[in-house]
Amino acid sequence: MFRAALIVEQRRHPRAQLHLPVRLRWVGPLGSLLEVSQTLDASRGGLLVYRADSCMVGTRVWVTFPFDPAATEAQPEMAARVVRVKNTPSGGHLVALRLETHPSRDGFLVPFERRKSPRVPLGLPVRVRPADTLWPEETMTLEVSEGGLTVESARLCQPGDNVRVQMPNGQWTRAGECAGVIVHVEARPGIATQRIGIAWARTLKAK
Repeated sequence: MFRAALIVEQRRHPRAQLHLPVRLRWVGPLGSLLEVSQTLDASRGGLLVYRADSCMVGTRVWVTFPFDPAATEAQPEMAARVVRVKNTPSGGHLVALRLETHPSRDGFLVPFERRKSPRVPLGLPVRVRPADTLWPEETMTLEVSEGGLTVESARLCQPGDNVRVQMPNGQWTRAGECAGVIVHVEARPGIATQRIGIAWARTLKAK
């Protein structure tokens, strides 16, 4: 019934009725909000979930699917955007999510401009702050490599800015804050956040 209420014609990927746990991470100015739900259907390109609260079309969300609540290690997160929201008679909302993929030459490794270290599409929670302030921004990585990482940021910044990066996840937690330099800023039409390329300061010194 839910699936019939949100039929989209000419879909690129057929959807299957899969009722599996999914974790949604909503990243906002006050930090991350985690929400565990269940899919109503899924495809290679997206998911349909039920939420009690509404959300805006175009909102970025990070998806762990399928989600294992018993797992002790970090689980991969995929970038997605809200593409449709439909009210239900019960007062809830059907939310369609489109999974975002990163462009690459071979479908997995993503070169970062002139760098020797290939970047791997990977979503991890991360805290980034300008070197001259104590207040970090909680966001997510888009790509990670030995020489740096790409993140989404709502802050205004420019190449050459010095930043401090901390990944509160697994073995990266022990490293604490790492010094980095912004080397690339990409603004996208209609999207409030920017893609920020950060190189580790030690990597720049070694060149």
